[in-house]
Amino acid sequence: MVNTGAGPLDEKTAPSGFVAKLGFLVWGVRYSDILVVSAYPNFGSVLALPDLTWTSLLRLSAFILVNFFYLAHIFVYNDVCDARINPEEPKLRARHALKRPELSEREVLGIDAALLVASLIGYALISVRLLVLIILIEAITVAYSQPRIKLKGIPVISLSIHFLSGFLYVLGGWVVFREFTVAGFFISSFIGMVLVAGHFFNEIDDFKQDVAVGIRTNAIAFGRIRTFWAGMFGFVGSSGFFVIGSWAWLSSRAYPGLGILLLAAWLVQAWRFRHWKSGDPIKKFRSFYRVVYALFTLAFFFIKLFELLTGP
Repeated sequence: MVNTGAGPLDEKTAPSGFVAKLGFLVWGVRYSDILVVSAYPNFGSVLALPDLTWTSLLRLSAFILVNFFYLAHIFVYNDVCDARINPEEPKLRARHALKRPELSEREVLGIDAALLVASLIGYALISVRLLVLIILIEAITVAYSQPRIKLKGIPVISLSIHFLSGFLYVLGGWVVFREFTVAGFFISSFIGMVLVAGHFFNEIDDFKQDVAVGIRTNAIAFGRIRTFWAGMFGFVGSSGFFVIGSWAWLSSRAYPGLGILLLAAWLVQAWRFRHWKSGDPIKKFRSFYRVVYALFTLAFFFIKLFELLTGP
């Protein structure tokens, strides 16, 4: 038979088992999701950053690195749990921990456990208070994702978990540099509110898939239109909360100005989508709000950097 090049590689050119398993770093890790979510705890740590000394910057860098390992663990664990609920899940994502057969579920869970242990050790070396908050987040995450518990399928409770996990994670970033303060609780609450608002739209986007596997989300329980407007109200409300809270508890007057721009953006979007109905596309809107919060985050960090460079 003539080898056309489309068949399996011969023994000399086929990758070894170990090399094939290393491919997990390409197809099994959701880097973009890790990058997005890592912005949340960094809100707390950057806002609490006292100065630009080497000591502070090294501590911040260590926190960012440990966050990468911990969030990699979170997404790998979530992938495994989602695949147990819906075996078709790995095929639906560009990157998924169980997307390829080179690694078994047991091997993937071994990698996940190693990521968790490494991150917990790293957090402990940074701050004991931070470690306690992360342990609480871990307990919440397991309860949310684990198919036997499946809190992600209980309306309202799933939203509470998103708020609480976001709140604790941002507060964890805050305690890297400072004690618990009202400002720390404020910024943690703001991010928690944003996560809840965004989750409403995630549920709308995943509506058909969740119906197929029997997960009763808020969008299924209350309807997609109510869920859409709950999410929009969440974005508008959290923006207003940021304007008021940043004026009351943050030092620079640039923060409320940034909040006003964010609030205006969401009021415009609420008007633009006033005729939205069930079944209308939602992916472009999800992309829009991700861009909005990416720009908001960059502006937020720039304001903080300007504060540190110019002094009190």
